[in-house]
Amino acid sequence: MEIPEIKNKLIQNKVKVGNNPPPAKGDSSTSSAGSTQGSDKTALSSEAVSLQNAINAVKAEPETVRAEKVERIKAQIADKSYKIDPLEVAGSVLKDIITQA
Repeated sequence: MEIPEIKNKLIQNKVKVGNNPPPAKGDSSTSSAGSTQGSDKTALSSEAVSLQNAINAVKAEPETVRAEKVERIKAQIADKSYKIDPLEVAGSVLKDIITQA
């Protein structure tokens, strides 16, 4: 299923990196790969910082906890007792889409 309005908005947000148009080919004002400029800066978005914090939290968690959860879910799938609430999944997907927009 495709939702064009959301898809277009997400794409537009991802494409909008800045108000500067991309440099034209052969433009002499662009810096070459070999030169460095003192004004170049790197900044992380709040999403990148949150993602890095989440990665660090997962890495800090003991591997056995995750392995135990995976084995428990595998066993439930094998004996067909694993149940997924489709409304809960849909709600999570919509919440994620809304918070990203």
